[in-house]
Amino acid sequence: MFQVRARGAPRIEHILTIFETVKISLDIGARRCFNVCINSVLRGFMKKYEDLEKHDFERDMFVVKSNALIQRSRYRLTNEEQRILLYLISKIRPDEKENRWHTINIIEYCKVAGINLKDVPAMYSYIKKTIKSLADKSFWISFDGRTEKLLRWIDKAEINKYIGDVSILLNDELMPYLLQLKSNYTQYRLLYTLSMKGKYSIRIYELFRSYLYSDSKKTEKIFEIEAFMRRIGMEDKTIQTYLKNITMFKQKVLDKAIEEINERTDIKVKYEFRKEKKRVTEVKFFISENEKAFENTFADYAVLDAGLKE
Repeated sequence: MFQVRARGAPRIEHILTIFETVKISLDIGARRCFNVCINSVLRGFMKKYEDLEKHDFERDMFVVKSNALIQRSRYRLTNEEQRILLYLISKIRPDEKENRWHTINIIEYCKVAGINLKDVPAMYSYIKKTIKSLADKSFWISFDGRTEKLLRWIDKAEINKYIGDVSILLNDELMPYLLQLKSNYTQYRLLYTLSMKGKYSIRIYELFRSYLYSDSKKTEKIFEIEAFMRRIGMEDKTIQTYLKNITMFKQKVLDKAIEEINERTDIKVKYEFRKEKKRVTEVKFFISENEKAFENTFADYAVLDAGLKE
């Protein structure tokens, strides 16, 4: 007997396609009986589908970005700024051909992100402040190793304070990195980033995910240690502190981020430092598919749902 999974349920049009394929092979009498049975199955399926909470489906939406945007950019965003940005990007449909406004309902966003709603006015002010901060930030992206371009994340934002909707227009300059991507792009489930707490965890996950291409199950990547720190958005002062104390960098950044990635996402990461004359100069990462990705998905749901009840 087939079972319909509550999360990541198949799209209804895919099920209908399967049913139609089976029906073609039947004679007229059998088709009538088949139709009656299938209509009953579909009603039950749709009832289950409609009963699922909307925010669970939104957590399962895909974030899709050009690899160039991930690998060739340098930026510093807070975890909340990253989550809001990724939530916006997950709302972009595959058939979209031009930039358009996307609307976030603050209550719905909090449910998706596992944010407690005890103090709605305070959360409204916090989200509003976060969006402004995100709109005020810009970043550099490299084209050919010589040319860099300055981009912004958000072009415009409007808030309807009576219904708690925030409408946001991303910057037009971002569109080549988000729309109509046919190759050299990375996609991952929004869910994987929502429960991450480490300051650099989301950025490191996204970067590593972009190196694990769809046709490979594992890969290796070597970074010069300072270049890696800059790539994940560290400030100069922080970089100098960690270069003087690699053990601190290992404990506070790498170990924390990799623990979250291995326990919360679809990839698994290990690493080793490489030295020259007893000084750490490079870090080598081993990136592979995570055989526990399915279990991690439900662990993510549990963490986010627990946050709503705190």
